[in-house]
Amino acid sequence: MDQRPRQDDKAENKQIAFFGLTPGPGRSNKYIEDATIKINNSVYKLELKSSSTKKSGFSTSSRMGELKIKAWKQTVHCFIFSVFDDVGNFVEHWLLTHDNMEEWYQRIIKKQYDGHAGRAGLGTYLRTRPILKANGWTDQELLEEEKSKRFGSRLNDPQVSLKYVRTHGTKINNKTDLIKLLGGINV
Repeated sequence: MDQRPRQDDKAENKQIAFFGLTPGPGRSNKYIEDATIKINNSVYKLELKSSSTKKSGFSTSSRMGELKIKAWKQTVHCFIFSVFDDVGNFVEHWLLTHDNMEEWYQRIIKKQYDGHAGRAGLGTYLRTRPILKANGWTDQELLEEEKSKRFGSRLNDPQVSLKYVRTHGTKINNKTDLIKLLGGINV
């Protein structure tokens, strides 16, 4: 029985079945992994992404920024990006580690700090913080304002391009490939 609550998890469920993974615990108010796989005595936590051959990239998060990247780094060991055709069959899979994702992470963080979509970035607030402090803002007020700016400066679902995935990832064809590659990652 499918215990994953959202309809858009259909592709994740297919990835889980294809690679023989264990589903993650589902949705939470904190970031949790999509799936795990146990190899020998190590458990690897995975973030699963999928996209159609009709698209040029993979969806990430409606709240993407430095905090989401930090949560990914603290929670999962790597990503599996899978591409499916018009009828839902997988045509390719890619494994990316955090090291592989770092260039993309830095682009996202830069946009968050520099600003985007006509909005000031987090960097603007951080530059004004000493001025606000000098003008009597309390540490609590500064903390609250920073939290507001940090959340407000996040990006809405920036894509990881298929080109980026193909350039930085390692192609995997099956569970055997996945196990072989994961065996070289420390948990």
